[in-house]
Amino acid sequence: EKKKIYDAIKNNDFLSNLDDHQIDMIASTMYPRDYQKKTRIIHEGDIGYHLYVSDTGEFEIFKGKELQGCFGPGVAFGELALLYNVKRAVSID
Repeated sequence: EKKKIYDAIKNNDFLSNLDDHQIDMIASTMYPRDYQKKTRIIHEGDIGYHLYVSDTGEFEIFKGKELQGCFGPGVAFGELALLYNVKRAVSID
C-alpha cells in the first residue's frame, strides 16, 4: 500500500519533486477509505483538506456539470487545494 502511495506521488506533476522523507511523512498520515461507485469524493468550490490516491476503480472529473476527463488506479489527486490554499477546482466522482 505504501508503495502505491509513493508511486502515485512521484508521478504527480505537482508532488514529484518531494524527496523520500517528505513522501514517507505524507504516506504515514494516509489511511484507506472505500467509496461506492458514483460517490462525489471532491466537491468543486470546497476547501480541501485531503490528498487522495486512487487504488481501484474509475474516477470522473467534472467542472460544473461537464465531464472533463477520467482516471483510474495509481493517481494522486486533490493536491492543488492543499499546496496553494485554494478551493477545489473540480469535482471528482
